[in-house]
Amino acid sequence: MRILASLLLFLGAVTIFGAFIILAPDEPSKSFWLALCWIEFLWVLNWYTSTLIFSGPSDRLSVAGNLFGVLPSISITVFIYSIFSALSLALFLWQVIGATLHGLLQLCGFGLTSFFAISAFLALKGATSGTHVPISQKELLDAISRLKRNTHRDLACAKIIDEMHKFILYKLPPPVSLNPEDIESIYLDIMRQSQGGISIESLKKISESLQKL
Repeated sequence: MRILASLLLFLGAVTIFGAFIILAPDEPSKSFWLALCWIEFLWVLNWYTSTLIFSGPSDRLSVAGNLFGVLPSISITVFIYSIFSALSLALFLWQVIGATLHGLLQLCGFGLTSFFAISAFLALKGATSGTHVPISQKELLDAISRLKRNTHRDLACAKIIDEMHKFILYKLPPPVSLNPEDIESIYLDIMRQSQGGISIESLKKISESLQKL
């Protein structure tokens, strides 16, 4: 995923640079190169917020204070701001608007985007303030992975463990919204299975407990 994301960043940057070179006047002014740098910056900003969303699940597990809940809205806001900023810059370069209006539009756009992003982070911080998650989603996945390594020859057990792994990875509600005692009990049951004899009946009970969360 990281290789593909890096490749996307490189291709986007090269495409933007190439487009500017093709459209460059005979004697590019300083403002032309500054515009190129600004558009490249907007591209990197959009790339960064987007790759945070589509990164591997292990990089965005739902724990207290996790940013994944606000990233989609921030990414969309950054994209809208980038379009607005690029259009304002184009109008300025084409001498449709003056430097003062262009500067005012850029400042207002940046200010509104920053205000929205900071407000989203503050709302997330307030929502998770004081929460305590004894067992995180990542810890559950690590325990499941250890258990899976011990059952690679038992197809029946391996199938149940795979189902639990997928449930924790994609369907488990954020741990902050769950009963800490329930999720800790499931975690301890998984650890007991990985440390002692693995029982298919016990695995079924753990799987059922997960489904009830």
